[in-house]
Order: sequence, then structure tokens, then C-alpha cells
Amino acid sequence: MKFKLLASQEILQLRQKVLRPGKPIESCYFENDDIESTQHLGAFFEDKLVGIISLFKNRHHLFKTQNQIQLRGMAVEPDNQKKGFGQKLLCEAIKSTKSNDLIWCNARVSASTFYEKNGFVKASDVFNIENVGLHVVMKYIRK
Repeated sequence: MKFKLLASQEILQLRQKVLRPGKPIESCYFENDDIESTQHLGAFFEDKLVGIISLFKNRHHLFKTQNQIQLRGMAVEPDNQKKGFGQKLLCEAIKSTKSNDLIWCNARVSASTFYEKNGFVKASDVFNIENVGLHVVMKYIRK
């Protein structure tokens, strides 16, 4: 598996396919996707993009630490899910943010177990993101 930084335009199609099926491509663009501090990491297997994750410098009010990174838009091609690609991609994203004090995400409730298996803990009650679904704030505990 290889990892590569990508432009936001290179990840929107996979975001739409996995996270916003049936919705317009415009709904897949996140605020601050194109600012300099945002990074989009792609995972490639046999030269094919199989997964994406975006890293945003963004503070959550739940946490006092200054230097925070928010993980957003993690998606793995449906045919490549449950093969370990998501875990490898998440580990690479965590490694690439070593200089940050805290990593957090708004995880879909359906994905919260995946994050827990990879060192995240729940930090909020369940809440709804309109037109997307139920989520929970999770934070990564560095080992």
C-alpha cells in the first residue's frame, strides 16, 4: 500500500460514492478543503485509489489543547472495505500528525467501533448531522 497527498478535486468522487451517495458532488466539498493547512491523504493499492482521509487544523470546543487536527471524510472503496485498508490509512494519518497535541473526529455511529479498535475514545453523546446521520465526537489517545 502506498500513500500520497492529493488535491481536494481528486477525492471528491470517492467521498460522494461512500459518504454522500445520491447527493450532488457539491455536498462533498467541505469548508477549508482547499486551504494550505488542510491535507488529503490517499491510499493506493495496485496503483488504484482505494481510500481517502482529510486532515484539518480545527479546534473542537470540547478540548482545551491548542494544536488540534480533525479527521474528516474518511472513505474506502466499497469493494475494498473489510480488508485492512482503512486501518492502514488511519494509521498513516495518525503518524503524519505526530506534531499535533490532539486528533479528533465526528465519527458516524456506525463507524465508532472501527475508531475504538484503532485507539480512539468517545468524547461526546450521539448527535445528528442533518442529511448525514448520527455521529459521536471521538479523540485519539496517543500511546
